Amino acid sequence: MKAHPTRELPPDYVPFWQFDLSKVRELFWLNFFGLVLLFASLIGFGFMVYHLRVADFPIQFTYHREPPLKMLLFLVELFVVTGIMVAVHEAFHGIFFWIITRTRPVFAFKLYYASASAPGWYIPRGPYFVTALAPLVGITALCVLGIAFLPAWWITPLYLMLIFNTSGAVGDIWVVLRLLFSPRETLICDGGASITFYKPEFLK
Repeated sequence: MKAHPTRELPPDYVPFWQFDLSKVRELFWLNFFGLVLLFASLIGFGFMVYHLRVADFPIQFTYHREPPLKMLLFLVELFVVTGIMVAVHEAFHGIFFWIITRTRPVFAFKLYYASASAPGWYIPRGPYFVTALAPLVGITALCVLGIAFLPAWWITPLYLMLIFNTSGAVGDIWVVLRLLFSPRETLICDGGASITFYKPEFLK
């Protein structure tokens, strides 16, 4: 029988794993692996951009002192790209939560994280898997297409968005990896700051 999202947890289901951003240890490891992804993305996507647009490659391998105004404009660009990335990333989650539940998702923007969630809903493994990976897959595809075909001045902001979105998806990747080793019957309740996995009690 195909599972559907539900507001009522089946009586034989029990929690077996939780991802909780309020836990200092979990937040520490999340930030650590986020930094690893940041540097891996910087290098990996850098090679991709170089091969796609070698004549317009934005990274210079020779050092020369940049004027203060140019540095300031670059910092503004970083800030703007980060803000747009966070909004689009959570919008992807929110759209898929709405498709699955047909209810308005809840958005939260805190100092150290942003989230889109569907509190009170218990979502099957398959649909939640798609929802969790939607921003990583969708934004990556759009940015790669943009880098390949848009004018040269788009390359740097799209390259930055690729890097920040991939490193920012570390929580989604963490949850998806755990989901891969969870039973098919798993139901997920996403409350934003915490995500809880449930399974039938007999699957111990």
